[in-house]
Amino acid sequence: MKDINYNFINTKNKPNQADYLEISQTLANFHATCFTNSKNRYSKKSMLFFLENPFYHIFYNQISLAIIQVTSEEAELITLAVESKQRKKGIGCNLLKSIILHLESIDIKNLFLEVAVTNKIALKLYDKVGFITCGLRKGYYGQGTNKKADAIIMTYAIVTGITKSLKSDKKKLQNLYPSG
Repeated sequence: MKDINYNFINTKNKPNQADYLEISQTLANFHATCFTNSKNRYSKKSMLFFLENPFYHIFYNQISLAIIQVTSEEAELITLAVESKQRKKGIGCNLLKSIILHLESIDIKNLFLEVAVTNKIALKLYDKVGFITCGLRKGYYGQGTNKKADAIIMTYAIVTGITKSLKSDKKKLQNLYPSG
């Protein structure tokens, strides 16, 4: 079997295949508990794909999860989840700041995401962190039988001057999401 690239943050050692299978189940279970009213949940198979693929960076602890896809100079936030009992405590905001610092350290210039227009809590969070709206995808999200919700496309410019204010929180953020 070919070597699995290490991209799972919060593990001390590079996981082997058996560990990845267990981790992928843990991530899928966590994601499902955070998105109980959605069809947009990731399966164990999807999580395994994210873990094995070097273009995906995963941030996870017991109360939050984020998956980002990284290319040469851009990244996309694939999912961000915070356990329901832990919401509205700044965890999502801290996770996003940690992601931005990580992306800056690997010379990524822009972070993109898509969010349903109906997801007011997420929109408020992204606005608070400094994302700006740059587009709209009509009927992007399935919302039950024949219902579709539009997706707002947002971006965050990762520029040294902009992220400089985040660096003061770097130690605190590293304690929440230490790299492996």
